[in-house]
Amino acid sequence: WRNGIDGQYRIKQVEEEGVESDIEVIQNPDRTEELYWGIVKSAEKEILLILPTANAVIRQEKMGIIKYLAEATRNRNIQVRILMPQVNLSHHPIEESETLQQQQDNPTDSLNVRYMQQLSDTKATILIADRKASLVIEIRDDSKSRFYEAIGLSTYSNSKPGVLSYVSIFENLWIQTELYEQLKVHDKMQKEFINIAAHELRTPIQPILGLSEVLQSKINDSEQRVLVDIISRNAKRLHRLT
Repeated sequence: WRNGIDGQYRIKQVEEEGVESDIEVIQNPDRTEELYWGIVKSAEKEILLILPTANAVIRQEKMGIIKYLAEATRNRNIQVRILMPQVNLSHHPIEESETLQQQQDNPTDSLNVRYMQQLSDTKATILIADRKASLVIEIRDDSKSRFYEAIGLSTYSNSKPGVLSYVSIFENLWIQTELYEQLKVHDKMQKEFINIAAHELRTPIQPILGLSEVLQSKINDSEQRVLVDIISRNAKRLHRLT
């Protein structure tokens, strides 16, 4: 009774939102798994999924979620976006990783996976369907291989402000991964340029050094020797820089 909501306020809230919001805290892992599948199967347009750890990804594979989402993109034209850490699939049995392997080898527009660094401080799987419902699942013990053994409390919500908050978190992380990929490409191009430039600079320096030494051995005039020494010294400095 102490936590109750004023009746008139609740009626006004329902009338304004057009649908009654529901927030449920779930302690039973079986109920969480049932609700998880229910949300995934009822989605009509879009599914957003954050998997915070590599083990969480493998558990989703064992459940069949990743495979189901891949099929949903083909059969029901649902747009699926997944944020997860990069998983070394060679460490896991092929039957558990087949769908992910296919996605890594042949990415599609409908099933779009982006990789992020493992979130050490974030231990929750976040599922969002059609931007209307969210399910946040705490990871209690990430070392467990089975979904129901690893999870703790879960929170389901179809409250519009709450769900859109998780959508905002997802979109920000999605943009960050895109920027991170761009930075990696830029860093790779920069290193390649430096390597090529250094090689191209070293090529003409070698004959300058070699011929300077030849001249030094043949020149007797002290003034000319000083000039050649300047050439040789600066060529050696340039060689060290490259």
